[in-house]
Amino acid sequence: MSPFPKTHSLVLLVELCVQIGHTFQQQRSIVEMLDKYAVDIRYPGEFATKAEALEALETTKLVRTFSRKKLGLRASR
Repeated sequence: MSPFPKTHSLVLLVELCVQIGHTFQQQRSIVEMLDKYAVDIRYPGEFATKAEALEALETTKLVRTFSRKKLGLRASR
């Protein structure tokens, strides 16, 4: 069984990763903004503006780059 539960919470995943390496802590404030898009935005009546979507996309790229580097994976295009 994986030590990581099935979840949409990026904050929870970062907290679990901090137990492996403290440098993940710097990602906590970044993923807090993304967490609201994981589930809430999927429901009728909830939406993101174009500016919010673009900000979330850029933030996602930062988290992805950090994570790939920590995992020793090649940078993607």
